[in-house]
Amino acid sequence: MRDCRPPAQADEGSAKSPGGTHLLRAGYCRRIGKAGRFFGGIDLRKLIEAELIDIVPLKNGFIYLARETLSSGKQAGVFHRYNQVDDKFYQADVLQYIDFKYGRDGRNIASQLGDYATCKTVTLHDGALLASYPNGTIKIVRNGKLTDVDELDYEGAPVCSPAVYGRDVWFAVPDANAVINYSIDHGRTELRIGGPKTKAFCHPIDLKIYNNKLFICNEYSYKIRSISFGNYTVEDFRVFNEEVKSYFRCGEMEYAVLRSGIYQL
Repeated sequence: MRDCRPPAQADEGSAKSPGGTHLLRAGYCRRIGKAGRFFGGIDLRKLIEAELIDIVPLKNGFIYLARETLSSGKQAGVFHRYNQVDDKFYQADVLQYIDFKYGRDGRNIASQLGDYATCKTVTLHDGALLASYPNGTIKIVRNGKLTDVDELDYEGAPVCSPAVYGRDVWFAVPDANAVINYSIDHGRTELRIGGPKTKAFCHPIDLKIYNNKLFICNEYSYKIRSISFGNYTVEDFRVFNEEVKSYFRCGEMEYAVLRSGIYQL
């Protein structure tokens, strides 16, 4: 695969937290973060550092699961919720996380899936839930029951991070530097954008759809790129100077998960 990483950058304007913030312990709340600046003139406020396992956007913030070292020295998954209205972090628990991520009947869905934390989920046009795992495993839950388990790849490279637009599902294909439009109904790839020998994407790992555009986080080129569904034009949306893992919106607020933490744009 073509090496699409940008050249090494100096530390100036990088993701070091001006306030030196670290992961907040459960139940401890305070306002954190100061403005910082990344390449491209983007003003960012660092909210938190965390070894993320999963993050779920909410209406007014997000809930996340992170790997933490406890006082006993053991590592465990710990849940936190961020409320953007009062700008505070709160303790959360596994049941809140499941309810937020999977909605009504969430606890049954989580039980059906088994591994409910490392997948990204979307609701298909027929109301079924599709869970996609980083290794290419796809699970579909219909009417509260697990009905399909399969492995999905594009030319041998596993897909991940689904995003629904109409009846079809878009997937990222990190190892092929591509995104694909996949028809669940017909079981085939309808469209591919990018590829191992192109410059469109560089290890795309996260997809979101807003306002008729597909937003693609390119981990190794430090870019969020966008595709307009009107003409399939690929453009830069945000450019950082370190790996970008995820992008999402909560109301009018935008967030990016970078190598060094979670940032408010």
